[in-house]
Amino acid sequence: MKKLFSFLLLAFFAACNDSQTSGNASSDIDSSATASSNPADWHFGVALWTFHDVNFPRALERTDSAGLKYIEPNTFHSAGPELKDSMIMQLSPDGIAKLKQMIADKNVICESLYIVGDSTLSSWVKQFDIAKQFEVKFVRTEPPLECRTVLIALPVPTT
Repeated sequence: MKKLFSFLLLAFFAACNDSQTSGNASSDIDSSATASSNPADWHFGVALWTFHDVNFPRALERTDSAGLKYIEPNTFHSAGPELKDSMIMQLSPDGIAKLKQMIADKNVICESLYIVGDSTLSSWVKQFDIAKQFEVKFVRTEPPLECRTVLIALPVPTT
């Protein structure tokens, strides 16, 4: 079994590296690329899941010390001792406001939120409401198949 796994892993890496390079990086770039695909225009940030071993305030400190300006919190992150170590998804609007103030105090930007949800529509609606409170531009999620149709039908806020 170990040999089979090693073989499959080797085959995977070989397949991933099976592209031919021209030796000229500029000729490998799609000429139809738009200005927004220019790396100089990209905003580098971090999914706070990277710091899942610490609470939200400490994750913000780590983000700040790395010199990053964009974060993507997740709704299952511990909010920290000031908020009784509750998960973000369990916070009241006042609790969310405190997290937003922490974000502002660190001078970082939260444009997205990872929503974990569960198998109930009410959980998803509550977490989309949290995303609205954070005023994010988009959410990321991995809904179970049985919830996907219902989630797609939720009203999308317009700006």
